[in-house]
Amino acid sequence: DWMTKHGFPEPETQVWYRKCPTPYRLDIWYAARKINIEPDGPHHLLPSYALSDAKRDAQLGIRGILVIRVPLEMEEHEFVALLRSALIARPLSPQ
Repeated sequence: DWMTKHGFPEPETQVWYRKCPTPYRLDIWYAARKINIEPDGPHHLLPSYALSDAKRDAQLGIRGILVIRVPLEMEEHEFVALLRSALIARPLSPQ
């Protein structure tokens, strides 16, 4: 909702990314800018999820993908500023 409210381009959602040894489902994906947004619920604080998230983020990062994790505690204005900066900073890339 925050993205629509602030006029961000429409991303793809729930996209399978298969260029890693393990395929990953990306929650919110800007393919042309290689930005993945992951809204994290409270279960992501559990050690098993945190470890899995760290491995996943590393694999995606190796491939040039910026992962933005959005914890429940993040304020709307913080997310908007972060995404705006990411979209400006990330050059368009071939998909």
